[in-house]
Amino acid sequence: MDLMISVIEHVLGRWQTELLVTLGTPCNHSTIPERVRAFVQFVCGGGATKGWLAANGIWMVEATGILTVTPGQGEELLAILEAHL
Repeated sequence: MDLMISVIEHVLGRWQTELLVTLGTPCNHSTIPERVRAFVQFVCGGGATKGWLAANGIWMVEATGILTVTPGQGEELLAILEAHL
């Protein structure tokens, strides 16, 4: 378990640095929509897989209150993801 956590922390540390560069300002000086936009730009620029964006994006937009994913939309997104696994 420690090895997995170490690997994840390493990747997240690198991504955090790259995300801050993409954001262009310290997190505490940015809005939630600006942070989400930087996250999407990071992923679409090859920072992570688009499947990872889709899976994490669903909970992110709901958790931040930017968008609400309806149950029907959630099912459609899940079907798309499952088709590509």
